[in-house]
Amino acid sequence: MVSKGKEPATIPDVTGMSEDEAKKVLEDAGLKKGKVSKGYSDSVAKGTSSSSPSPGPRATTRATQWT
Repeated sequence: MVSKGKEPATIPDVTGMSEDEAKKVLEDAGLKKGKVSKGYSDSVAKGTSSSSPSPGPRATTRATQWT
């Protein structure tokens, strides 16, 4: 048997979730929490504002991060 590498993972959209909510959603998708960056913004509501990689079915890694 020859490995073709890791199976692609679909990155869930965690925008607007708290860090704890986003972590659970990522873990349920078989992913691990990566680096977390926190900052202040007058124009963005409290909660997760973005993730990297972006949501979708193209990630081949098992880690993600959000800011």
